[in-house]
Amino acid sequence: GSSSSQKKPAKKKKVAKSTSALVALLDSLTACDARFRSSQGTIDSIEESHLNDSEDALADVVGDELADLNFGAAAAARTLKRQQRALRGIASEKRMLEGEVTSYIPWLVAALKADEEELGFCDKLEKSLEAIGIVHAEAKDARQKRRKEEAGRRAQEEAGRRAKEAEEERKRLLEEAMKTPNQEAKHMKWNPALREYQYVGDVTEESWRD
Repeated sequence: GSSSSQKKPAKKKKVAKSTSALVALLDSLTACDARFRSSQGTIDSIEESHLNDSEDALADVVGDELADLNFGAAAAARTLKRQQRALRGIASEKRMLEGEVTSYIPWLVAALKADEEELGFCDKLEKSLEAIGIVHAEAKDARQKRRKEEAGRRAQEEAGRRAKEAEEERKRLLEEAMKTPNQEAKHMKWNPALREYQYVGDVTEESWRD
C-alpha cells in the first residue's frame, strides 16, 4: 500500500573516530565559513537604492527610470531570497558539523590520556636505556681491564719462555764447548747464579802453593 511505498529515512552511517575524520570535519567547517562570507559579500553588493528607497523618493520617478528601478528591485529581491536560502543551508550544515566536532571531545580526552601514558612509558624506557648504558659501559671497562691483564700475563709468560729458551740454548752451547778436549775446559763448572761456566782452579797448583 501507500505505507509500503514510503521509504524510511536512511540511518546516518556512524563514522569511527579518527584524527583524519576530525580534520575532515574541521576542513568542512572552514569551507562553510568561506561560503558564508561569500553570501554576505553578495548581499552587501546589492545597491542601496534597490532596497531602502522611501515612497517620497519614488514619487517623482517615472518612465524608463521607474522601469529600471523596478527591475533592479526585483533582481535584488531574487538575490536576497537566493542568498537567504544559501545562508540557511550553510547555518544548518555548520550546526551539524559543530555537533559532530563536539562529539569528539571525549575521544580527544581519551587520546590525550593515552598520549600521556605513552609519554610516561617513553620516559621509563629512556631511564632504563640509560641504566643499561651505564651497566654496559661498566661491563665494557671490566672486559677491557681483563683483556689488558690477560695480555700482560701472556706477555710475561712469553718473555719468561723466551728467556728460559735463551738460557738453555746458552747452556747447551757452553756444554758443547766443554766437550772439546782442552785443558781449560776440564777446570770449568756451571754457575747457575751467573748463568755461565767459571774456572774452579787447578787442584795440583793449589796443593803446590800450600
